[in-house]
Amino acid sequence: ISGDDFELYHGVVAAACRFHDMMLARLLEIAGPETNVVLCSDHGFLSGSSRPLRSPNDPAGPALWHRDMGVLVMAGPGIKPGARVLGASLLDVTPTLLALAGLPCGRDMPGMPLTAVLADPEVPPRISSWEEVPGECGRHPEGTLWGSAPGNGLLVQRLADLGYLNDPADDNRE
Repeated sequence: ISGDDFELYHGVVAAACRFHDMMLARLLEIAGPETNVVLCSDHGFLSGSSRPLRSPNDPAGPALWHRDMGVLVMAGPGIKPGARVLGASLLDVTPTLLALAGLPCGRDMPGMPLTAVLADPEVPPRISSWEEVPGECGRHPEGTLWGSAPGNGLLVQRLADLGYLNDPADDNRE
């Protein structure tokens, strides 16, 4: 990049990190010490000599900057202070959240609760499946299409542009 561009933009990433730190600090303040807080990302970002020299002019271009290892940081009364997460998978996050809430995992659910980081490592025994538990579970009603709610089409397209979903084009049923 040119020296002028460097001079103009070299502090942008550090400023964005400071801003996000401020937002997280405010969230923690509002939530209070009695709240479990989990910060999770499915990927990190390449740095140093690992960074790509250029990103293609394509909506999925930023994915080239992703690294395989993500981020998982947890704090609160249900979390063992100073515990480290080793060998975890993204699939372990939901079972861990269920365990924090005192709820069992389904046997049809991949992943395991990260008991090494839980203040109470005893987790409820697994149930057959949450699919068999009666009651309202927060899902969209049967037959709801992704693009049927205002703004969902744009959201789905952005996720597809980033490579998280196949591009549904104009077929909302897909």
